[in-house]
Amino acid sequence: MNNPGKIALVCSSGGHLFQLFRLRDCFKAHPRFWVTFPTEDAKILLESEQVYWAFYPTNRSLKNFIKNLFLAAKIIAREKPTHLVSTGAGVRSEERRVGQECRSRWSPYHLKKNKFFSLIYQPHSVM
Repeated sequence: MNNPGKIALVCSSGGHLFQLFRLRDCFKAHPRFWVTFPTEDAKILLESEQVYWAFYPTNRSLKNFIKNLFLAAKIIAREKPTHLVSTGAGVRSEERRVGQECRSRWSPYHLKKNKFFSLIYQPHSVM
């Protein structure tokens, strides 16, 4: 199998994190890092992983949106991920926005539940 490069796993904490965490076996052979909120569940689940803690709450907080936008730029410049996998919400939009600026090496995917409750990959446009 080809090496996909470094994977950015981006989600809010709670249920979105748990959904993505349950897929950890899919990513364990690849270099990866997580971006999520520093809540107790996230700290426990990701204690042995490389994690960047994002600012929250993000709902209706322009201040945290801007802080996360700069954090995303810093993380992407440092880590140079080739893929983004997300279960949505929270910091995903900031990571995706900055990732679009790096589209030559950035292939974001968003994990969504379909009507049969199975997880599927859906590529987003990077144009």
